[in-house]
Amino acid sequence: LEAQEKPDEAAQAYQKVAALQPGSPAAHFGLARLALGQNKPIAALAPAQRAAALAPEEEEVHLLLARVQARTGQAPEAIALLES
Repeated sequence: LEAQEKPDEAAQAYQKVAALQPGSPAAHFGLARLALGQNKPIAALAPAQRAAALAPEEEEVHLLLARVQARTGQAPEAIALLES
């Protein structure tokens, strides 16, 4: 759905997965990536943080979180995350 440029439907699908499988980092990552892609960094922050907490070893997740943090005025946090 995301690839088909149907962001609202993709967001609903990610939200369903997140509700059914709250421990799924992929669902939270998808929500964050989608929100950031729609220029909604504030909406992307919580799911990006959740995805990072659920997948501490996934570099892509932490890169997304750093991007979200930078876009929400949390540059020091983003830098610290990238340096860790």
